[in-house]
This record gives sequence, structure tokens and C-alpha cells, in this order.
Amino acid sequence: MKKTEHSLALYFEPSLPEGHVRLLASAAKANLSLPDTGPLAEIAESLKDKNVYQAILILPGEHIHCSTITLPNRGALKALPFLLEEQLAEPVENVHIAHSHIKNGVIHTLAINKRCLDGYLEQLDAQGIKPAAAYADYQLLPIPTGSTLNQCQQGSRTLLRFSDGKGTVLQSDQLELIAARLPSSGEGSQNLYRDSAEPLSATALTADNQNALNLLQGVYRPENSSSQRQWQKIAISSLAASFLLMLAYFLTAGWHFHKEADSFQERAEDLFLKTIPTTSNTENIKRRMEGYLKNQTGTSSNNGFLTLLAQCAPALKKPHQIRHIRFDQQQGTLQLEVQSSSNETINKLRKELEQQSLTAEVLSSTANDTGVLARLSVSGQG
Repeated sequence: MKKTEHSLALYFEPSLPEGHVRLLASAAKANLSLPDTGPLAEIAESLKDKNVYQAILILPGEHIHCSTITLPNRGALKALPFLLEEQLAEPVENVHIAHSHIKNGVIHTLAINKRCLDGYLEQLDAQGIKPAAAYADYQLLPIPTGSTLNQCQQGSRTLLRFSDGKGTVLQSDQLELIAARLPSSGEGSQNLYRDSAEPLSATALTADNQNALNLLQGVYRPENSSSQRQWQKIAISSLAASFLLMLAYFLTAGWHFHKEADSFQERAEDLFLKTIPTTSNTENIKRRMEGYLKNQTGTSSNNGFLTLLAQCAPALKKPHQIRHIRFDQQQGTLQLEVQSSSNETINKLRKELEQQSLTAEVLSSTANDTGVLARLSVSGQG
């Protein structure tokens, strides 16, 4: 951080209207002849082209939880959020935690809701102000010595700073309830102002001040914030470009497959009309073609079999006994396995079949105990 005379503290004091800030007393404020309070936009406008200062953000202490943690070893620093979990009123993933260097196994921490901190930083960023540090308002109070505390009355708010470096903000009614438990103000205690009309001073925030823990650490560190925003812009741009490319690909693929489907439909209709030239209805080609093929195969086979069997019926009488009938659909022939008394009766059967305008042929004839077992092939003439 730059020296105090170059630092300008912007305090979002709770008593001020929304969007207003208080400029805390500092050499930079005096040199720039700035008002004590005012809208952030107006103050930012008056600071344009004045690069001799460094902005410091001062936040209401109610938003910031201050604590001291004893670490069993240096490696436990990675588990710091979970060590603080029981002290926080919200999930640790929603909280930004800043911490001091480890000294004698002890570490000081500040915790603030990420959305809350982002809100304040966005207000400053909208006005082109990029703070170098951020503190809780109770950190402006010096750390007292011994068992005393430093306090500062600010309307209904009381800012407290304890000898271990921790601080807090209490409302007047809360303070009265626990006043008996607080250490009494001793000779070493200080009160930064006697009434609420006199503003807090930023002179305690020096370059080598180890007692004021800076909230802007990690991703909120100023150099990280700008680079992170740049990376965020690059990432968002890349994601948008990827999305547009994927969208273009799917649209192109959809158009291609739609054209292919239309081509297949045209070819199917053409084949259907060639197969069934007697129809011009091409609705639901698949169902119509299945029905056509079923009718063709079923009707022709059944009609051929029944026709031949009906023509054979007058000749198939005693003494002939039909053992087996088989119809060859591809050849259009009826094969009969007939038990008869002799070869003469089989030949007589053949002749009778031929008299029915059929073509009959004896394929085999085998003698058995009851006469002759013959196989005949019968088909229609022509």
C-alpha cells in the first residue's frame, strides 16, 4: 500500500443514504479539498484525472466476522474454512476469508459474504475506482493495551476493538446487555471521537500497519481481480463462440439430414409406385407395402394349394389312403404320399388326376405289408 498521505478512504457508513460514502480524514482528502460525504458518483467525478491517491474501502463491521484461530500446524491452513465453519452463520462456500500470517501458531481472520463484498466492489468499479485494500470500520480503532478496549460511538452503533486485535460492532441495546462483561476502559483506552458529528480518521491505516487485516486477498487481490475479470471475459467469449459453433453445426447437420430424409422419401415413393402401378396413394408407404406383400404371398400360396387340392379330390377316394400332403410354393406342386393296394391302383390314380387337367408324376413306389406306399407330384397344366 502507498503511504497514508496518498490514501483516500471511502467509507460506506450505514447511516448514510444508499450510494453515498463518507471520506474519512486523511492528508489526501485535505489536499484534494473533498467534501465529508456525498454520492459516490459525484465524488468519483471529482476524482477524475487525480491519480495521486490510492482508494481504500471501509465497510460496516456488521458484515465482517473477526476471529483468532490457533492452528495445530502450518498445513492446517488449507482447512481454515472448515475450522471457521461453526463460527459462521452461513455455508463456508458463500464466504470469503482473509487471514494474517501465522505467528506462534495463531492466525487472525476476517470473513465476509462473497455477494456482499462483490456488491460494494461493483459499486466502486462502476465509477472506475479500484480499491487497493478493504477494511472493517472497527479496524480503524487502535488496538488497546492490557485488558482495555477501544470504543467509538456512532449513533446507535458502537465500534469495539479488543486487545487481541479482534473487533465487532454492537447496537446500543446489545451493548447495554453485555456491558458488565466487557473490560472497563482504562487509562490506555482511546475514543476516536466524542460525538457522532466528527468522522472516523483513516490515519491509522499506514503502509506498515500490521493491525489492520486487508480483506482483498486471494481472488480479490487487486492485481488478481483485473486479471480474473479479463479471464472471465475471455472465458465468456470462448463459451459464447463455442455455443454459436455448436449451434451452427447442429443446424447444418439438421438441414443435411432433413434433405436426406426427403431424398429417401422420394425414392421410396418412386419404388412403391413402380411396384404397385395401380395405386397413386403414397401415404404411409411402409404400412401399405407391408399389406401388399402380405396379400401377395398369402393369397397366392393359399389359392394355389386349395385349387390343386380341390382338383385332386375326385380321384382321391378308396382304395387310396392319403398319408401326407406337402405343397411346394415355389414350384407350385402338390406332393402326395398315398397308401394303396398295388402299383396298378397307383397308376390308375395318376390317370384319374390327369383327367382332372392336372399333371401327375409317380416319384416313387415302395411295397409294404399293406400294399404299396407311393409318392406323387401333382401340378396344374400350363
